[in-house]
Amino acid sequence: MPAIFGMACAAYVLCHLAGVPWSGEPVSQPLSKEYHRLLKELLEREEATFGDDCPPFQLDLDDAVYITRELWRGFSARHMKRTLAPGGQKGFTRKIANLTMARWDNARPPSVDNVVLLTHDEADAHAHTSMEELRAKEPEWVAWVEAVLDHARR
Repeated sequence: MPAIFGMACAAYVLCHLAGVPWSGEPVSQPLSKEYHRLLKELLEREEATFGDDCPPFQLDLDDAVYITRELWRGFSARHMKRTLAPGGQKGFTRKIANLTMARWDNARPPSVDNVVLLTHDEADAHAHTSMEELRAKEPEWVAWVEAVLDHARR
């Protein structure tokens, strides 16, 4: 047990020295079957939308976990002002059953920096909206989402 505590302390100090905010991770997290479901739904959405023109699917389970936990923290991308669950900032304890992944920009293939987490209804509405329409109607939201996706590009 002391070794684990020492590793946690070392991680905190290294993050502090690097200027990266430290956020501990609670033990509870969604099951891998939830992430498999997100990937399956995205693949089905891709095939239904693009049919034979669907590009090769290159996202895997690690990408789904990163998109859900790190980028969107278990919240829909529509919720710009996310309230954080007590004791966690990474969506570990959030239920994601009502969420699905969708392409942000339909002109680009699905990738870590082009997939957003939305509710099913939001994803359906987003699929029928062009980026030009979104930029005209909701420039603040588009800028916020693109800033989050830009983080994934780095």
